[in-house]
Amino acid sequence: MTHDQITGEAVITATEFKAKCLELLDRVQSGEIRRLKVTKRGKSVAEVVPDSSGRSSFFGWQKGSFDLPDDLDIDGPVYDPERDGVCDLMSGLRLSDR
Repeated sequence: MTHDQITGEAVITATEFKAKCLELLDRVQSGEIRRLKVTKRGKSVAEVVPDSSGRSSFFGWQKGSFDLPDDLDIDGPVYDPERDGVCDLMSGLRLSDR
């Protein structure tokens, strides 16, 4: 078996794959080997790659990792001039008289 450390790809003969199948599948699943090419008589006959169906999507990957306070008002204005002051581009932030 030849294994490229940089790309994570390995090439193995079908005979050697048959003898080490379970070990090689574990190494592919763990990510140690990113892609395993199986050859027979010098020709590539199969590729083994990790199953991507179990991977989580980019969307929702933080679901349940933090809690929002119950009193959080997501419908209210983000900026309230009475509470936050008035911002004038020329003079900067001016707090209103309270």
